[in-house]
Amino acid sequence: MVYTLNSALLTLTVLLLVASAYVNGEPIVIRDYGGHASGVPDKKKIAAEILSRPPTVAPISPNNRFPVVSSIGPGELSHARPLTNQSAQRQPLFILGDDERSLDWLSRNKAYLIQIKASGVATNIATVQAYNALVAAAAPLSIVALPVDELAESLGLPVYPVLITREEIAQ
Repeated sequence: MVYTLNSALLTLTVLLLVASAYVNGEPIVIRDYGGHASGVPDKKKIAAEILSRPPTVAPISPNNRFPVVSSIGPGELSHARPLTNQSAQRQPLFILGDDERSLDWLSRNKAYLIQIKASGVATNIATVQAYNALVAAAAPLSIVALPVDELAESLGLPVYPVLITREEIAQ
C-alpha cells in the first residue's frame, strides 16, 4: 500500500511539473513574417475605406418621413378612463391627425394644452405640407409626426384625438 501511494504521489508530482512548464512557457509563434506585411488588412485602413464611401441610404429629412401611418384613426372615445400604470414623470401628451375632427379638437382644447404644457404626436399624416399646417395650427405647442401603433396598443387606444395625462386618457 505504501509503495502504490508513493508511486501515485510521484506520478502526480511529475504531471504537475510538466503542466507548469507549459503554463509558464513562452508563447508559441504560429507564423513570423520577419517584419514584412502579413497580408491581413489593417483595421484602420478598413475603417478609413468604409468612411470614405458615399452613404448608400438617403439621409433622413422631413420630406422623406411621410406618410406617417398608424392603424388607429379619428373617432369618438366613449368616456375618459383612468390609467392604471401611473408614472410621476409622464408629461401630458396628446395624439391627433390632420383630419377635421382632430383640428376641431385642437382648436377647442389648445388653451388648456398650452396651460398644462402638453406635447403632441401627429399620426396618419400624408405629406410634409399637411404636417407643417398642423404644426402651424398647434403653435406654440410642439408636435412630432410618429406612428403610434405600439403606444395605442399598450394603452388600449382605439381612436384619436386624445389627451394622455398621468391620471387618465380623455378626449
